[in-house]
Amino acid sequence: KHSRTVAANIGMSYSLSNILADAGIEGISSRLPNLQVEDVRDYIVNKTLNPTYVPSTANEVRVEHSCAVEGIRIAWEMHRDMNFRSARVGFLDRRKKWLKNANKWEQVLYLHTKEEFFQLSDISLIIAAGGVFSHSAPEDALLIAGDAFLPSGITEIAVDEDFKSPHMGVLSKTDSENALKFFEEECLRSIGWMVAPFGRIKPGKEALAVFDYATGETSSMKSGETKILRGGGKFRFDCKSKLTFGSDGESFELETELPIIIDCRGRGEYFSGDNLAIFLGDEGGIPKFPLPTRTPEFGELEILRKLPYSGDILVSPGDEVHPGDIVAENRFGPPRLYIIDLNKITGYENVQTPEEIAKGLLFKEGDAVKVGQTIFENHSGILGSMIRIKSPVRGRITKIEDSGLLILREIQDYDGKPRKVNIAKKLDIKPAHVPGYFKYKVGDFVEKDQLLAADPKRMILIQSPTTGTIKEINTATGEVTIQYDVEPTPLYAFARGTVSEVKENYSVTIGTKAVRLY
Repeated sequence: KHSRTVAANIGMSYSLSNILADAGIEGISSRLPNLQVEDVRDYIVNKTLNPTYVPSTANEVRVEHSCAVEGIRIAWEMHRDMNFRSARVGFLDRRKKWLKNANKWEQVLYLHTKEEFFQLSDISLIIAAGGVFSHSAPEDALLIAGDAFLPSGITEIAVDEDFKSPHMGVLSKTDSENALKFFEEECLRSIGWMVAPFGRIKPGKEALAVFDYATGETSSMKSGETKILRGGGKFRFDCKSKLTFGSDGESFELETELPIIIDCRGRGEYFSGDNLAIFLGDEGGIPKFPLPTRTPEFGELEILRKLPYSGDILVSPGDEVHPGDIVAENRFGPPRLYIIDLNKITGYENVQTPEEIAKGLLFKEGDAVKVGQTIFENHSGILGSMIRIKSPVRGRITKIEDSGLLILREIQDYDGKPRKVNIAKKLDIKPAHVPGYFKYKVGDFVEKDQLLAADPKRMILIQSPTTGTIKEINTATGEVTIQYDVEPTPLYAFARGTVSEVKENYSVTIGTKAVRLY
């Protein structure tokens, strides 16, 4: 079982500056005590502008390692928020016996779609994948993963050495058994362990007793301390001061030849905030960024002006334009994409085969659907009952995968004019009573054909005539005003010249006399 999300705006090339913006320069520089803050910031921004650059010095690698820690922390938090909900034990323990054994120092998380509960200390293995881990020394990779994910309890950390997990994912669709076998035997490499007691951490108090079977000696660690046992060994770890390893209990024996990180910084609200991964820089700082050498170009040049997504082109080939002229615009916001996982809705315990999915689909790729229109149905419910899945948007189906994923793209054909719906008249009620029947409030966004109000007894359903924002609920007239009023985003020419080519809905090419410096 897995839950998949992609934090496309968090990465180590084009979006490196997003990590800087979200984590702050202080967070990144705190792991780089020997480097100047200005040098670190300049490197990150230059790497964003030159995303294919490969770090060539040790200090550049250290900056990227520090960014990786912060970036993974941000992405991991986003993943948890998007896939799992936190549950208050006091509320849910009346409904689930499982929660009687839950640790009080950790959040109880559960899947959005099913009542499956877990805590972070239940995670026994973390697999780190990606270029940062594939090209880092094992200890660096261990420190990055340990400080980024902040695992609780006893956790093994491994790396996907050659970043083949995406390929194995594709192979698993046709041969899941061999894909898993190859991944475990040829791709995974364990690089170490993390031992992290948690609970009500008190600074200066004993947190952990470590018994070394090789020497027969016991050492003590206090709250807030960290240590790396680089040579591994056989140890017994005993929690002190009422701390715990969560699902691994209060005492744990571990025998390994791999490094062990002992982390007594605490977790959750008791996390000390200190850094585990410190990347000491060499003398000399970071050299000047090696910008590619380019010779200035003189003469007739063509400048391509592109919209970020499909929009309206306002010029034609042959038109003369000036720098301040608007040559194109996006009248609407970016079209929203909706991903519908049919198996997630019907239940992963009863996964639909590609044949069953094809049989149950009522539309094909390229078809347009309305809000609330049934797009899939089959008899996979309890005792063979019919399950119907309805579209959450008025959109077009752009992709149907054999795995049961449907991608819908919002249809944008809004005129931007305010539309009024007289709820009071349609329901035959007093205008002042409209808020009691109306399902939304001012500022809410609704789709065309979405249900606005209803009187089930009289079988009266009132749907939205357009897509837009609820602008007004008038309790004097009983009318509701809906308008799609997003301001257009202009695309300027930024050059003086002649339009030489137009790509419908996407771009304009302008011929001009100029000098290209970079």
